[in-house]
Amino acid sequence: MGKYLALVKNFFSSAIIKQADIFGNILINIIQIWAVVLIWQTVYSPRLSFGGFTLTDTILYYVVILLITFATYTNTADYISQNIKMGTLSQWLLRPTSILLTELARSLGEQLYKLLILVPIYIIVFLTVYFLRIKTNISILGIVLGGFFMIVGFLLNCLFEYTLSILAFWMDEVWSIKHFKEVVTDLLGGKRAPLAFFPVIIQNINKFLPFQFIYFIPAEYMLGKHTVRNFVGDMSLLLLWLMFFIAVSKILYDQGIRKYGAFGN
Repeated sequence: MGKYLALVKNFFSSAIIKQADIFGNILINIIQIWAVVLIWQTVYSPRLSFGGFTLTDTILYYVVILLITFATYTNTADYISQNIKMGTLSQWLLRPTSILLTELARSLGEQLYKLLILVPIYIIVFLTVYFLRIKTNISILGIVLGGFFMIVGFLLNCLFEYTLSILAFWMDEVWSIKHFKEVVTDLLGGKRAPLAFFPVIIQNINKFLPFQFIYFIPAEYMLGKHTVRNFVGDMSLLLLWLMFFIAVSKILYDQGIRKYGAFGN
């Protein structure tokens, strides 16, 4: 465990040195949220709520989604697939570490740099909501549970992308599959709109799919729409999907590594 923590620290330091354009991304997302606020103000003008969400709920939902998007993002599929394609995966195979855990350490180290900047901003947002006595169901417990599901949602997203990346043993490019995954995840994960806005039949089907755990479920806990009573059910389904991706990725990796050469796939 110590060697993986050391990797997290190294990748975190590297992210600080690279100084990724996080502020530019934050600015772009703030502009997008502002546009969304204007749109939803128009939608809500003739009604008090929509899909169980008030205008305040919807605005806070998109603000929270911005944080969750940064926290659960990973480029694992691109990173691992390129290493397989170019043959540089051989360097990983020579190390006394797990490729999956090394990749998790890399992604986590890079995400910690972003959260170091974002978390204080969101503390200010939540404190502002509290002191202005804006009517919401937000609570400290809800924020803690939402943060927990956000972390596990990041792990799920990494495993999802890791599984896709292994397809590079058989394919020249996995970009199209990753892009399709992102489109579906953004839609069914609740990034584009709360899942409560979707038709009931889609909501019922989506309750059993993994996408909701990347964006929607963490947001629901932070906004107080999911509580401790939902924890066991949500966590049980999430664990099943984690085990599913671990099992599938292991099967694919064991098959793919047999045909891998140092010159690439």
